[in-house]
Amino acid sequence: MKYNCHIFSLYLCLVIGLLACSKDASSSDNASIAAAQNQVNLDVEAPAKPPAEWTFLTKDLFHYTYVDKIGEDIPKSDYIGKWIDLHDDWTYDGGFLSDRTTAGTWDYDHTSKILNLIPIDGSKRSEWKVLHNNDRIVMAGTSKFGDNAFQIRWNRYAEKPVKIME
Repeated sequence: MKYNCHIFSLYLCLVIGLLACSKDASSSDNASIAAAQNQVNLDVEAPAKPPAEWTFLTKDLFHYTYVDKIGEDIPKSDYIGKWIDLHDDWTYDGGFLSDRTTAGTWDYDHTSKILNLIPIDGSKRSEWKVLHNNDRIVMAGTSKFGDNAFQIRWNRYAEKPVKIME
């Protein structure tokens, strides 16, 4: 009986010791995970420049001058009179003639030349590869949100369109 009592005591000490080690290991693992998450959060970079630095995007507003979709003819009436205005506070407005029909936020990655448009109404986001030259921008859709068949050309204007000119 004494022998069984010693074995039971030894077994109990072993179990308690293992549980204590296991608890220390899991709290150590949790601390490691939290430290890794904090490091990841620290590694997130803000945009390299404020929007005001992207004057080719934020100066004035743009009128749609041409829309092309692979395998489909887009009538001019579908885009003439449309405009977009990218603001210095990372927001944008878009519309038709004097009416605003959409709004949202935007971001631009200068290295990849990618412009993201994120509507505030929850409609489909879009991502575009941007080419620019003075007062003209050409945007080629990417596959990320299914816009890769589209190409849009914008011309810079100081004011919204007031009437449709063909």
